[in-house]
Amino acid sequence: MNTRVTLILSFIMLAIAVIYFFDVRNETSKDEKKRADSVIFSVEYSKVKSLSVFRKGQLLNFEKKDGLWYMTSPEQALASAGVLDNLLDFMSGLRIEETIDAQPHKLSDFGLQPPSMLITLKSETGQQVLMIGIKNFSQLSYYAKKENLPDVFTVSNFGISEFEKPYDAFLEKGAMLIAPDSVFAVSVSKKSGSFNLEKDSNFWSEFKGEQEWNIVSPFRKKADYRIVEDFLWTLKDTRVESVDGKFIGKIPRDADDVIAKITVRRKGLADESLTVLSKDSGFFKCLRASTGDLVNLKADAFEKILALTAEYFVDRHLLSFDSALLNEITVFYNEGAQKVNLMRAQSGGWEVVHADSAVKDFPAANTLLWKLESLSALPEVNDNFAGVSPYAKISLKDRSGTIAGEFEFLKSAKGDYAVKISGELYAVKGDELFELLSSINKSVLSKN
Repeated sequence: MNTRVTLILSFIMLAIAVIYFFDVRNETSKDEKKRADSVIFSVEYSKVKSLSVFRKGQLLNFEKKDGLWYMTSPEQALASAGVLDNLLDFMSGLRIEETIDAQPHKLSDFGLQPPSMLITLKSETGQQVLMIGIKNFSQLSYYAKKENLPDVFTVSNFGISEFEKPYDAFLEKGAMLIAPDSVFAVSVSKKSGSFNLEKDSNFWSEFKGEQEWNIVSPFRKKADYRIVEDFLWTLKDTRVESVDGKFIGKIPRDADDVIAKITVRRKGLADESLTVLSKDSGFFKCLRASTGDLVNLKADAFEKILALTAEYFVDRHLLSFDSALLNEITVFYNEGAQKVNLMRAQSGGWEVVHADSAVKDFPAANTLLWKLESLSALPEVNDNFAGVSPYAKISLKDRSGTIAGEFEFLKSAKGDYAVKISGELYAVKGDELFELLSSINKSVLSKN
């Protein structure tokens, strides 16, 4: 092949490549434009000021003020920020499925005159209105139309169902308006004793998805982060039974003048507090600082929270090891007469190793390690373990062969559980661990 032919072919190939590139790019641009055009509500949701939904003769209206959502119709009440934020997030994904008629003659044919539902979104940049009609023949979509555009299109039935919930589903029912993940300090003041908790954030704990908490008064000790998180979620989810309106008068500042006061500090937001003023007829009357409301909480549910002390939050985890660094787990049964040996596999999982059997995958090892890490000591150990032999002994070794943890697991005749570490006996809630160890015993040793 001469040079002239080679140049001509090269030019042709280059031309084809250029044409293909611009054609693909053009098609991509068209797809992106089509996707952008299918978005129904084009707005930055942080700038949304209000949302209203008119359906079945009832108007639901929500307004945002000072970072909080309020329902103004059909009643005036605090709305759930989580529910409203999720709804707005959901609306951002609401898209046109199919354009049915670009120039409809009769909107009533689609149930749009009048519409069965009217959704209005107001923001700093203006107002957007979506009209919802009847379902189409498949019953999987609704006919819909933007107020200022002629096109009739369909939207997902699933999408519209979010707006059909009963109005009380949008109300805030929790005692404290907090997002537990944003809290970095907690203060509880009461006559029987006060305490303070603080989050100790660091790179390693955040990398593992854990937050380390400390008790800073009346003593300094590491707190169990799981107990603290449960406490915060309980504060958030404890149901408000009724609201007696706004608090009028001077807010008590001395702990001796109130039953208790719980204050949480939040990242980027003002402190939230709940002051327990009085107890009457099975209810605690509380002042919620963020809204100024007097809220009533059931006494039997909230008394358990008020009874907590700093000692309750102490981290009592018995074992401390990094499961990622472990290479061998050995479980001894019958006072060492039988054992299950687990080794780290090249895949990162675990394998059971026996001299007389093949190696096999054993994912239950990860469950075992998780339950061992979760073991916490109970406040007191009873006398039911005198003369009791260990049900199992567990040894953990790292990659260098060094023992990373070793302890014995006991079960008394009365069904109590305990762990012995370095000769010390600790009572534990061990029913799930006992079931797992029994399962390992049956599934491995019974076959060998």
